[in-house]
Amino acid sequence: MLPHHILTAVTILGVDLGHHLDRPLPTIIGAGAFTGRVDRGAVDFTLDTFVLAPTDTSSSLLSWLDLALYDEHATVTGYDLGKVTAALAALPDAGWSSALRLLSRYGHRRLIDTVLRGPDHQALEFVDAALSAGIPCTVPDSDLTFNAWMTGRQAVLADRLATDAIASWRLTMSLIADRSSLGHRVNAAIERHLIDWLHRQGTSAAALHLDSLARTGG
Repeated sequence: MLPHHILTAVTILGVDLGHHLDRPLPTIIGAGAFTGRVDRGAVDFTLDTFVLAPTDTSSSLLSWLDLALYDEHATVTGYDLGKVTAALAALPDAGWSSALRLLSRYGHRRLIDTVLRGPDHQALEFVDAALSAGIPCTVPDSDLTFNAWMTGRQAVLADRLATDAIASWRLTMSLIADRSSLGHRVNAAIERHLIDWLHRQGTSAAALHLDSLARTGG
């Protein structure tokens, strides 16, 4: 599959405070990580999310992300990582973050920066790239995100992060699969394990991805 057969997809969630508190840039309030590990013919999956409370400091989010991306044997992927790193770099004390250094390509860890481009060669937004591949993801909604965050409904935002982390992982895997017929066969085998894992989750994020896999013959 990949070096060390471990792929971790990372995604972030920002809240656009500019419409509410006169701040010009989105503030990162959450992150998600979805990992698939191939070991002796089996595939194990782990999904973790983290959402700040409005009273929390960003250092706890950075610490969580450092731990989520700690495994040096994992290949890390994400969509348009330049935007991800720019958003994380804007957080206070981000310079101390090992995850930020990793995503900024400092060190020896392998990264896969997934970016799809339209007919004009411009990078597609994540939602457009995922949907074009038949993979469900969340549609950005500034008001929903802000209201859920300010009213303490972290579970709503965690579910959105879960949906997008799985989507990012699947998008990377589909692009790897497209490189060869062997890649397609390997990805098809891995998707069968993914379906089993999703069935056991019982979440709305899992249900969305199960439905899309069923429709595409996964």
